[in-house]
Amino acid sequence: MARLPDALPEALAALTASDRPGRRASLLHDPRCWEEALEVLSRPSLWIVTGFFVPEAQAAETDGPPGACVLARALSRLGTSVRVFSDEACLGVLRETGAVLGLPPDWFRGFPFHVPEEDLRVFLRREAPGGLVYLERLGRTPEGVCRNMRGRDVSPWVAPLDLWALDAPSRGIPVAAVGDGGNEAGMGTLRERLASLVGDFASALSCIPSDVPIPVDVSNWGGYALTAALEASSGADLLHTPEEEREMLHAMKRAGGVDGTTRAPALSVDGFGMDDQVALVRELRALTRGPRG
Repeated sequence: MARLPDALPEALAALTASDRPGRRASLLHDPRCWEEALEVLSRPSLWIVTGFFVPEAQAAETDGPPGACVLARALSRLGTSVRVFSDEACLGVLRETGAVLGLPPDWFRGFPFHVPEEDLRVFLRREAPGGLVYLERLGRTPEGVCRNMRGRDVSPWVAPLDLWALDAPSRGIPVAAVGDGGNEAGMGTLRERLASLVGDFASALSCIPSDVPIPVDVSNWGGYALTAALEASSGADLLHTPEEEREMLHAMKRAGGVDGTTRAPALSVDGFGMDDQVALVRELRALTRGPRG
């Protein structure tokens, strides 16, 4: 297993998984996840699956695209072949976010909400990624539906890309997953423990498992922290800058992205404003770079 500087896993946990939103999922955070995730990220090819469509706003939310794009660029700089998948309806926000970081549009592919699951199985078998990373991507419950943080069944607006996580073990594909509520793909590994913490929301918890679940306060922050872990382990320049964070927030708003908490266009993510996002980026850079951050 890849090793990080001794204090870094706990420091990453303190920054990104202290239950600031009060959703309780990050109370189950295990700092060992950062090193465990590096094993998944070391594969020569990776798929990142993200995107959360908000039906009330008919728009993609702002949590997910930045974390996925920052991680994708970092992996590419390390020589990894990366593709990013989502719903077709989320592609506009994703591509605009990626453009800020210089990611080409053809890195991103969307699927229609009602894509047949057998088509997805065939696609996984044919393309055969080395590993999967889910980041703020809804996963089905044991009843086979996807529910948002309000407990609403939003399955008609979710392409069933969580299916890949179910099929991955039989194909030897490791799965890491970042989530902040427990209803995301990959958080199923923590479902039983989380159900005792969240009351009535337990019925919305995903049953889709992962090899490395990473519960955090805001899923973007998990993507950024994974990038910080990659930077610390490789010595490469991988983290994005505070200015790039600001530009991504503006790009998502221009593309119609909405804050998932308010369901309205804003320069915020899950209720945390631009200053919060930029401060976190600065703190992560200080962890891996010290005074040069």
